[in-house]
Amino acid sequence: MQLKLTWARTQDFLLFDIINKDLAVWFVDQSQRLGNNYSSGNQVIDIIQQSADTERLIQEEIAYIDTVNEILTRLKLPVFNKPTNWYDQTELNTLHKDWANTRYTNPKLTELLYKIDKKFFEAYQEMNCHIHLIERSFKYRFRDPHHWSMDNPFKSNSYDWEVAHLYIEYPGHGRCAFEKFEWLDINDATMWNDNNNWTNIDSFLGMNLVRPHKLTPPEEFLAWCKEKNLVPLGYNIPLANLADWKDNLTTAKQLVTKNIKIKENSFSLELI
Repeated sequence: MQLKLTWARTQDFLLFDIINKDLAVWFVDQSQRLGNNYSSGNQVIDIIQQSADTERLIQEEIAYIDTVNEILTRLKLPVFNKPTNWYDQTELNTLHKDWANTRYTNPKLTELLYKIDKKFFEAYQEMNCHIHLIERSFKYRFRDPHHWSMDNPFKSNSYDWEVAHLYIEYPGHGRCAFEKFEWLDINDATMWNDNNNWTNIDSFLGMNLVRPHKLTPPEEFLAWCKEKNLVPLGYNIPLANLADWKDNLTTAKQLVTKNIKIKENSFSLELI
């Protein structure tokens, strides 16, 4: 069984391998009954936390490289090669290695650029920053405009903490266990007033197109949850990872970047 995500206006789709089967079956069923029409989140909190515009970041990075290459050519130093596919992490890694290598081969380069013209210094520094911004820009929030919310039948389940490609976002009506722990909201007299440790699940999905991996929750948090008889849940629950993600991650980044820019575009979920 796999989860299929299909964009309405293009019929582009992504296939995911399910992580938590019972949860995925239930969530897709609720989605199909109550809306199944996920689009980029447009609430204020989404705008704050939503991915930066990847294409804009790429164009800014190209401009920085051109500026830096201009001065490197004048100094008769090797120039930077631009990636041919900015969505390919391997090419971003190569660009980053080339940039870092200039710090070792020319340790006084930043000082020299600053003395020649501050714009060259800033472009050189921003080259590195923008590589990381591009890498982190493939993270999205999606909401169904019906804003459905359901009691969570799995609220007593413990799930592995992990970075997954597709996950259910915390609904934010109250505080989950880790939020209580993280912000010292642990006074027994008041901590239960707004405790909502995933008692409901909303039509709120997150996507993060990076390498998926397991996480280890803090031992202090696990001990505290055991003491308070709380399920050790965090800010999201992993749902699924891209099928054959090592081969498909680059294509997925391009596909999502394209589709979120199309007006009134949304995706639906189904199990196949």
